[in-house]
Amino acid sequence: MQWKKYKNFSEKENIIRSKIKNFSQTFKIKFYTNDDFKDNIVLGYKIKPTDDEEKDLKRQKILERIIKVNNLALSNQLPEIIDYENNIVYMDYFDGIIMDDAIKTNYFLKYEKNTKKDQEEIALKRIMRGVIPEIIDFQRDLYNKNLIHLGIFPEHIIVQKDDIVKIKGLRYISRHNNGFIDDKVITNEELYGSIINERYTPPELVEYIKSKGKKKINAKTIVSYQIGILLFDIVTKGKYKNEEIKGDLIYDANYYLHSFEENKVINLILELINPNPENRLKNFEDIKDRCREFAK
Repeated sequence: MQWKKYKNFSEKENIIRSKIKNFSQTFKIKFYTNDDFKDNIVLGYKIKPTDDEEKDLKRQKILERIIKVNNLALSNQLPEIIDYENNIVYMDYFDGIIMDDAIKTNYFLKYEKNTKKDQEEIALKRIMRGVIPEIIDFQRDLYNKNLIHLGIFPEHIIVQKDDIVKIKGLRYISRHNNGFIDDKVITNEELYGSIINERYTPPELVEYIKSKGKKKINAKTIVSYQIGILLFDIVTKGKYKNEEIKGDLIYDANYYLHSFEENKVINLILELINPNPENRLKNFEDIKDRCREFAK
């Protein structure tokens, strides 16, 4: 295919382009199109160059890994890879709202607006019927293929119409062996780039990376932790995103929920992010069952 840079940006596309640029530390990402696409756009991912040419050549393997992972995952929630040419991976562009923006705006507020309180409350049933279960189903499907996504951060989640969820961040998909992370590649931060997110990466995964894979960790407990933090950020509208996640904050935070929902949500979050990974609520179906309790 003959790819060319896309230039006819709408205001919305310009906003998305600027956010992608801010989020990505590993790739140079640009919009492309070609005559066959009739001005539809795709994203082109290219490794950001360094001052070390030999290192850059080794880092090209990141793109090759992404292609292999995408072929193994076969998930319609991940972007489809359309082409790989001139050290650029071309993949689907997902239209929708980035979760980071959905959290900070009124995107998840209740539809009813009878009172001022209604206008401030998060539509928890909506979250528990759609967004969280979709993420769990995505991780369950990957898990069954001996893979897991370690980067369920707001900047990697796209919410589309009817709360259909799409996931980005293919670099964060890791291999597990019998439920335990088994992927030394992600521990080579110099070549692979860091996959640590200060807020969303649980301490045991940080230790796994820093120890070069010597620490044995359960893949499902990482999923639990990231869903717990995501749920907390959604129901608090991201007001505490710069604060350390700990028990006192969970109890004292201002939740944009009805009073009868608040304690149940706090209990669920605490079960998902328990400091002892083995004590977390980590069975995928158990988490979905708890979500159903809120969706009745």
